[in-house]
Amino acid sequence: ILCTVFLIVMSFCEIENAYVSFSTADQAEKYYGIEKNKIDEIYGEDSIEILYLEDRQMNSKIIYKEEGRWKCTSHSEIKCLYNRADFKKDNTIVVRECTITGELYISVICGKKDNKDFQISDTQNTIFTRKEFVNKNGEQISYNGYLGKEKPKNYVIYLDGEEISIDWNESDIMIV
Repeated sequence: ILCTVFLIVMSFCEIENAYVSFSTADQAEKYYGIEKNKIDEIYGEDSIEILYLEDRQMNSKIIYKEEGRWKCTSHSEIKCLYNRADFKKDNTIVVRECTITGELYISVICGKKDNKDFQISDTQNTIFTRKEFVNKNGEQISYNGYLGKEKPKNYVIYLDGEEISIDWNESDIMIV
């Protein structure tokens, strides 16, 4: 009975991450199988966020450097600080934090319409990379960036002329 309980508990824990590390970030990507369906890589100071498709859905993993070796974060080491989905305008804004390094990453995902390029900027002068991909919702455009190690005060994103003020005390916003 104890062995069964132990195996069940172990299946829910990401113990592997505590012991597995790699000499390069590429080795970590290959080990976790995310290099095959990679959409984008966003480089921070001490980590890299890798966006990839899995089962026709966009996911991300953050790998970080610790004591000269690369490790992959577990689900519990990623915190979603902000999530806003606007179904009217077909866009989503997500800000994630790697709790190990304290680094923040932002993704703005827009449905692709009429091959239109979206204009995006923010008050942090973030460099957004643009990537196109197809997921279960069809053709999408993803704009991704690195925000640094602190939540910006009075943070605003400008998306196609719309000013979106980010309130860090709010999350899981849905506009229908």
